[in-house]
Amino acid sequence: MNIQQTTKAQAQQIFIFILAMLITAGIIVYGYTAIKDFTQRQEEVEALTLQKQLENEFEILLSDFGTIKRPEIRVPEKFDFVCFSDGFKAKDDNADICNSGNDAYSPVACSAYKNDQANVFFIPDGSKNFMVIDNKIQINSGSVLCVPVRRGRINLQLESKGDRILASTYS
Repeated sequence: MNIQQTTKAQAQQIFIFILAMLITAGIIVYGYTAIKDFTQRQEEVEALTLQKQLENEFEILLSDFGTIKRPEIRVPEKFDFVCFSDGFKAKDDNADICNSGNDAYSPVACSAYKNDQANVFFIPDGSKNFMVIDNKIQINSGSVLCVPVRRGRINLQLESKGDRILASTYS
C-alpha cells in the first residue's frame, strides 16, 4: 500500500509541475506581447508628435515674412535623416532619396516624392511620410534637403518668404 501511494503522489507532482510550466510560459508570452505593443504605440505617438510639431512650425512661420527660425525638433533616434522636398522645383530622379548610392536612399520615400504624396520623409524607414503646408517648402540647392539626425535632433533652419518657407541646415 505504501509504495502505491508514493507512486500516485509522484504522478500528481508531474502534472502540477507541467501546469506550473504552462502558466509561466503563458505569463511570459503575455508580458512580451504587452511590451511589444507598448513600444509600437510609443513609436507611433513619437512620429505623430513630430509631424504635428513640424506642421505647427511651418504654419506659424509662413505668415511671418523675413523671420528666420531654428526650431528645436526632436526626432526618434531610429531615423537617420529627415528629408524635405522642394515644391517649386521639378522632381529630380537623382535626388538623395532616389539615388541608391546615397545614405538617405529610400525606395518608399522616393516613390512618395515622385508622386507628390509627401514633402517630408523619414529615412531609413521611409513609411512615415507626410505633406506639410501643401508644397510650400523651398530648398536652396537641389530638390531635396536631407538633414541628418544627431542625438535625437535635427539642425533645421526655416526662413519665411511670405508665400513659402526656405528650409536649410546649419552646423
